[in-house]
Amino acid sequence: MKSFRMKMICILLGVSLVPLIVATVYSYNISSRNLYEKINLATMSSIEMLAKSIDNELQRLTADMEIVTSSREFQHAMNQIRTSRTDGDRWVALQDMDEMMIGMFGKSKGVSGIYITTPDGITYAIQDKYHTDLKAFARSSWFIGKDIGFSSIVSRGIEPMQDGRYALIFGKLIRDVTDLGNLAEIGSVHFAIDPALFSSVMIQNKEDSALFLLNNDGQVVVSQCQEEESDNFYRLIKDNIMQRKETSGVIPVTANENKMVMIYDTSPLYRYQTVRFIPFSIYNSEIKNITWITILFALFCVIIVVLVSVLISKNISKPVNILSKAMQYTEKGNFDIQLDCNRKDELGDMTRSFNRMVRQLDTFFRQIIENEKAKKNLEIRSLQYQISPHFLYNLLASVRSLAVIEKAKETSEMLSAVSKLLKNTVGYAGMLIPLYQEAENVRRLLYIQNVCHNGLIKWDLELQKGTEEFLVPNLIMQPIVENAVFYSADMNTGKVEINISIRKEKERLEIIIQDHGVGISEERQKEIFRERNHKGQFTHVGLFNTRERIRLNYGEPYDLMLYSNSKGTKVVITLPLLLEEEEIVLAPG
Repeated sequence: MKSFRMKMICILLGVSLVPLIVATVYSYNISSRNLYEKINLATMSSIEMLAKSIDNELQRLTADMEIVTSSREFQHAMNQIRTSRTDGDRWVALQDMDEMMIGMFGKSKGVSGIYITTPDGITYAIQDKYHTDLKAFARSSWFIGKDIGFSSIVSRGIEPMQDGRYALIFGKLIRDVTDLGNLAEIGSVHFAIDPALFSSVMIQNKEDSALFLLNNDGQVVVSQCQEEESDNFYRLIKDNIMQRKETSGVIPVTANENKMVMIYDTSPLYRYQTVRFIPFSIYNSEIKNITWITILFALFCVIIVVLVSVLISKNISKPVNILSKAMQYTEKGNFDIQLDCNRKDELGDMTRSFNRMVRQLDTFFRQIIENEKAKKNLEIRSLQYQISPHFLYNLLASVRSLAVIEKAKETSEMLSAVSKLLKNTVGYAGMLIPLYQEAENVRRLLYIQNVCHNGLIKWDLELQKGTEEFLVPNLIMQPIVENAVFYSADMNTGKVEINISIRKEKERLEIIIQDHGVGISEERQKEIFRERNHKGQFTHVGLFNTRERIRLNYGEPYDLMLYSNSKGTKVVITLPLLLEEEEIVLAPG
């Protein structure tokens, strides 16, 4: 046995290790390459989204600038500032301009200065955060002059302000559009944008070494890196990106003897460039993870090969498989199985224990089934004897009342009807009877009740042709009919009207008993079917127990349903279509 197992181990190791090593190396190379591509794609995607966000922010700002500077109110205010003859008039015009600009840009975090200049040298600043010297303002190299022409908002680049900070300058030459024939120059307007506006958009990842935003002139708008390394990174950008025609790309670079990957993208609208520097160590750390995973996977596979070679043998696997299949068979509720076993080892003990367990389970479940059947039959018998005493009591009380009233003249006829009714009900207790016989019992019952009520009961019973031979539980309709007689009488006249319809509905037998009384409230309906114990409440016994008989005998979907309103009550009984009596104990009528 040991020699055979050692040979199996050697053969399996020799066959498995060579392809395993090849597969491991191949998987390592594929995983590494996919990792590079995945990281680059993810980073490029984030750079593209960042570039689009920059475009959206600039587009929003320039759109707001165009809206304000192209409005009639702005043109009017510029003309008022230019043509005012007194300082008071000019002050009013400047206040109007101030309110207009603050109303548009007062809550904007980006606009940090608005500067308005007229051709005659009047310069006015609104929400200026740079403390600009307005006299030197028009002498700036980026000041918009007549050479700009009449177009739209233009970018003048990143410029140093007088307090040492930098601002992104946008400007526009304003001409009088009210005089289209002349289009005279009436001034210029400049907007200073704080580059910090883009800092909220330029979110640096923790693995980034640096993050830059450059305008279309190659000027740095925002930089996020260590200050002493800023020039070195910017030099790499100038040497590797600004000379390229591609608008996006991934470039390996070296900064301070550290290998990095420079990833850049250009915004499609304003041509702003976003540049990220990612250390190559990020890639290496992921490669290390793949390396360790590959090594562990290879070791795991070797261990599995060794274990499988040791464990696989016919002497062990065959009886285990047989026992496993037998267990799966018994899990489905099949206990008619016994395994042959002549083994004297532990597997033999397990098989014999399994056989004993199956026999015990089979006996146990059979006993449970028998107990449930007995319990169900006892419950049905109990319900049967709850209904019968009420029915017999009402019949005898009716006969006694009639005998007292009529002094026995019509008693013989009524007693004859009662005798036949009792013969067909008590005599067939716990049995299924033909539907025509049950209908005849109901007719006799209504005849007796009509005599007792001095002819005040009006009723009709419609039995669909072809349904007469279907079998129904004895006394299935009597409790419902009695309820209708006793509880639907008119309060003033004592009249009772009952309609009974019996028909085949699809694959069911449907019995509808309807009266025209005052109905049953929703709360009382819930109470009727809530509890089993309804002592002294005949209505509850009749409806509740009849429903229980149907449910216990037939189960879903057969039932007794109650519908009631102020115009009457309708009881619908659904039963299966039976032509031969089944082996079931039924509650007699």
